[in-house]
Amino acid sequence: MSRDVRELILSRMLIICSDIDDVVAAYRNQDQIDEKLRPAIQIFDGPETTRIPETNVGQQQYVPKRGAGPNLIAMTPSLSILLGAEAENVGPDLDALRMAVLKTVLTDKVLLGLVGPSGLILYDGCDMDVRNGRTMEGNMSISFSFVYPLLPQDF
Repeated sequence: MSRDVRELILSRMLIICSDIDDVVAAYRNQDQIDEKLRPAIQIFDGPETTRIPETNVGQQQYVPKRGAGPNLIAMTPSLSILLGAEAENVGPDLDALRMAVLKTVLTDKVLLGLVGPSGLILYDGCDMDVRNGRTMEGNMSISFSFVYPLLPQDF
């Protein structure tokens, strides 16, 4: 039976982001989120690349293999916090949800188990998009990298 770690990570992110306090709902690969369903979190499947470490990763030395051998993969899904037009304190509200997302993702035992002892969960940073129209609307993109071993026995 195959085990798709990428899909397991993305599915877990949806579950744990849905449970964050003050988040109405989380969505995966859904572009338009109704204003009434915010604050919301959007998760979009992201690219993967092979990661060749410069040093040891975790406690295990990693030697890249060609072909069907084990490889370390870095997956970078896109995560956005959508506040909506009713937010009075856009900056502080986005920052509070950012901290909740960071704590949730970086400390989740299931996600940590999925990347394993050879992998990592990295917070890569964030970017804000605050718009001023009739009302202030705030969005924040958060970038994570999930580095996990791609193992032939999982195929």
